[in-house]
Amino acid sequence: MKNKVFPIILGIIAGFVVVSLFDFMSHEFYDPDTLPPLPEPTEENREEFMKAISERISNLPLISLVLVMAGWHIAGFTGGLVAGKFTQGNWKTNVLTVGFILFLVTLSNVLIIPHPLWMTIIGLSGIVPLAYLGGLLMGDKI
Repeated sequence: MKNKVFPIILGIIAGFVVVSLFDFMSHEFYDPDTLPPLPEPTEENREEFMKAISERISNLPLISLVLVMAGWHIAGFTGGLVAGKFTQGNWKTNVLTVGFILFLVTLSNVLIIPHPLWMTIIGLSGIVPLAYLGGLLMGDKI
């Protein structure tokens, strides 16, 4: 049981750390004061707030969006790499589990916060295959 759960948890944590780092880096390419202001989020103005977020994302520089998307991909790869490294024996199940969980978390993000369609399609399509590639490079190494 420990061999199954521990590598998955480590892979997910590694993926979250990578996404956080890339999100942080993406903020360095624009001045938040130049973006449209956001209304105070309340239950009554939910639609207005989501529309303002969508407008704000559409005004972000391309490099910021690409960095966020690259973070999703590298998170999948890193999560698979870590899960593959710490799994003894058959690594494929753990690596694909990590990739699928990271995919679901990213999917929930793009469903809640509207992203450009190109970013959503390219970003989501690479997470699980790159997790598998990371696991392929590290599987059965301990």
